[in-house]
Amino acid sequence: MQQCTAPPPSLLSKMGQLFWPVHRNEYRSFLPLFLLSFLITLVYNLGKSLKITLLVTAPGSSPEVLPFVQSWGVMPASIGIAILYFYLINRYSRESVFIGITLIFMGFFLSFIGILYPNRTALEPKWLLDILASNLPETLKGFILMIKLWPLSLFYILIELWTTTLYATLFWGLANETTTMNQAKRFYPLFSFAANCTGILAAPLVVLLTLKNPIKLLSFAGEAWEQSLTLYIIAMLCTSGLVILAVLFAVRQNQSATVHLASHQPKSKLSLMVSLRKILHDRQLLAIAILVITYNWVYNLSEIILLHYLHIKFPRPVEFNNYLNFISMLTGVMASIAALALSGNILRHYGWRVAAWISPVVWGLTGLIFFACVYFETVAKIYHLPLLGTIALIFGSAQYCLGRACKYSFFDDTKEMAFIPLSKEVQRQGKAAIDGVGGRLGKASSAWLCQILFVGFHGISNAIPTMMVLVFLALAGWLWAVEKLNTNLRKITENSA
Repeated sequence: MQQCTAPPPSLLSKMGQLFWPVHRNEYRSFLPLFLLSFLITLVYNLGKSLKITLLVTAPGSSPEVLPFVQSWGVMPASIGIAILYFYLINRYSRESVFIGITLIFMGFFLSFIGILYPNRTALEPKWLLDILASNLPETLKGFILMIKLWPLSLFYILIELWTTTLYATLFWGLANETTTMNQAKRFYPLFSFAANCTGILAAPLVVLLTLKNPIKLLSFAGEAWEQSLTLYIIAMLCTSGLVILAVLFAVRQNQSATVHLASHQPKSKLSLMVSLRKILHDRQLLAIAILVITYNWVYNLSEIILLHYLHIKFPRPVEFNNYLNFISMLTGVMASIAALALSGNILRHYGWRVAAWISPVVWGLTGLIFFACVYFETVAKIYHLPLLGTIALIFGSAQYCLGRACKYSFFDDTKEMAFIPLSKEVQRQGKAAIDGVGGRLGKASSAWLCQILFVGFHGISNAIPTMMVLVFLALAGWLWAVEKLNTNLRKITENSA
C-alpha cells in the first residue's frame, strides 16, 4: 500500500516562516499587541523631532538647554509618573490604567496647542528670569532657557514620558506577561517592525503637514509654522484616540482567554521603593538596569553632540525639523529591514548573546568615525575647510540612524526577553522602575555631567572631547551588562529545565 507523504513546503511558505513566523492560532493574541506597538510609537515619532525643534530653535536657544530639561524636568517627572503608575495599578486593572494615562496625555496635547503655545511669551516668568540672569553665570544659560521656555520644556517632557509610560512600561509589561520565551523570539521582532514602520510613516507625514504659506482656515493659529504645529498636534491626538480603541479591542479579546491581562491575575501590592529595593537585590534586574542606564548614556551624549552641529547647519526651525525627520525616516527604514529580516533570525539561530552584542558594537564603530571627524574639525577651522564640519554632521547622522535602528531591532527585543524567565511578580516589580525611572536616570545623569562640563569648559564646543570619552566608558559598561545578563539567563534556563 502506497503511503501518502505531505508535499514539501512551497517557497512562499518558507518565506513566511522566515519573515512572519506567526502561527494561525496565535493571531488573536498577537494582533492586539502588534497594533498597540504601531499606534503608540506613531504618536512618539510624530512628536520626537518636534520636541527637539521647538526647544533648540526657539529665539535665543541652543542644544545646551536639553541637558537641563532632561535632568531638572524629565527625571523628576519620571519619578512622579512612576509613583502615579504604582498607585493606579494597585487599584485598577491594567487596561483601565492604560486608558486613563492615555487620556491624560491627550488632554495635555489639546491644552498645549490651544493655550500654552499661543501664549508662551505672555507666560514667561519675567521676574524670575531677571533674578536668575543677574545671579547665574553665562555658562548656566541652559537652565535659564528651560525656565523661560517652560511650555516648550513641558512639551518635551510629556513626549519623553509618552514612550516611557505607555510603550516601555504598559505595552511591554503586557507583552512580557502574555508571551512565552519561544513566542518572544518570533513575536518581538515583529513588534519592533511595527514600531519601526512608524518612523518611516511619520517623516513624510510631518513634511506633508509643514506649511510653506499660511492658510486662511487656520488663521487663528498664527503664521505658517504655528499652523503646521497645530496640524501635528491634531494628528497626534487622532492617533492617541486610536491607541485607546486598540486597548479596548484588546480588553474585549480577554473574554476569549487569549489575551491574559495581568489585571485578572492575583498580584501583590507594588510601590516604587519596593521595586527599587528589588532591583538592588536581584542580579538579573540589576544587570538589566545597568544595560538601560548605559545605553541612555551613549545615546544621550552622542545626540547632544550631533544636535550641536545640526543647529549650526540649520538654525531655522523648519529646516532643522525637516532634517531630523529625514534621519528619523532613514532610521525607520533601516530598523524595519533589520527587524523583519535580521533580528528574529539571529535570535533563533545564534542566540540571545550575539543579538545583544550588535547594538553596542554598532554604536562603538560608528562613534569612532563620527568622533574622529569631530576631533579634526579643529583642523578645518585652522585651514578654513568648512566641508569637514559637514562631514562630521553626515557621520553623526549615520551613527544616529544605525545606532537607533539597532536599538529598535536588537536592543529592545533582547532587553525585554531578559525579563521573561523571571516570575510575574518580579517582572511587575522591576519593569516599571527600570523602564520608568532607570532609562530617565541614564539620561538625567549624563545630562548632569553635561551641565558640569559646559560650566567647566565654558560651553558645549570645548566639552565635546570629554563627552566622547564618557561615551566609550558607557559602552564598556553596556558590554559588561550584556555578558552578566547572558550568564544569568543561562543559569535560570538550566535551573528551570
